[in-house]
Amino acid sequence: AKYVNALIYLAASIATVFMGFSDNVTVVICLALFQGVGFSATFTIPFAILGEYRQYFLEKKDKRWIIRDYGIDVSILINSSLLCFIFISFTAGILIAITNSSRSPIFLSAVFSGLCAISSLFIYNIPAEGGQKSN
Repeated sequence: AKYVNALIYLAASIATVFMGFSDNVTVVICLALFQGVGFSATFTIPFAILGEYRQYFLEKKDKRWIIRDYGIDVSILINSSLLCFIFISFTAGILIAITNSSRSPIFLSAVFSGLCAISSLFIYNIPAEGGQKSN
């Protein structure tokens, strides 16, 4: 799942860069599809990974997962996902004023998508049944 997540973020980042350079509305609308795929990955894959972690550690009777409920972890993930939207919304006006370009928030978004692609490669794997790591 982590390689799929990284690939989707990378595709969204590249599509966002091309959207920033394009003046053609049709191209921008078509490239928005990749951003939609990136957003769907943002809101689905981390929850699937969290569910796998929770199930694994509940079977191992790890006390940390018994004390802390699943809802807390889900709310942390939701807040983490929305933090980037809040950051972009607060900095977009400042960025446009400094650079005199309405495209600068688009490029900033592309940079953050690229950073998400890199950071998602460092998601740890859950050990499989035989002690090996699973993807």
